[in-house]
Amino acid sequence: MIDDLLDVASLDAGRLIVEADLQDVGRLLDDARATMGPLAADLGVGLTFQAPAAAVLVRCDRHRVVQVLSNLIGNAIKFTPAGGSITVSAQMEAAHALFAVSDTGPGISAALRPNVFERFWQADQTARKGSGLGLYIAKGLIEAQGGAIWVDSPSGGGATFSFTLPLAAGAELLSPLRMGEG
Repeated sequence: MIDDLLDVASLDAGRLIVEADLQDVGRLLDDARATMGPLAADLGVGLTFQAPAAAVLVRCDRHRVVQVLSNLIGNAIKFTPAGGSITVSAQMEAAHALFAVSDTGPGISAALRPNVFERFWQADQTARKGSGLGLYIAKGLIEAQGGAIWVDSPSGGGATFSFTLPLAAGAELLSPLRMGEG
């Protein structure tokens, strides 16, 4: 919680430190799998990762991107019942990498979606499941690295949080995915 408050203060003051260098998308996903895989397994939630088959480089702060992925996966774990599943994927699109965390939880109503990235905001039914800072911080971290973040949630349930990061200069377009379970 203290780290979250420090991140919020840095974001609000425009002093967030992002140390970007070249990072492999597959390695970012592997780091997130190592961090969040055991929690998903303990709670009986399936966690699958789909990464590009070949190295795809983005310019980002590895620690901060793993922080965002861990937050998104952690939220998906909280709201996905045992026996449900979460898919974490990354693929190249034009000049950026597109990351997505999709779950089979109850979803987010259209009325609530515009608020999910606001500081301290929580839906009434989820008020005891966190501090209301994680998605606000995730948005600030992704935007500070030249990306964008958003959420989609079909009326039938489930939610997908997606974000982009700029590709490193000279990265080639690769579309096949490497499938793996964690």
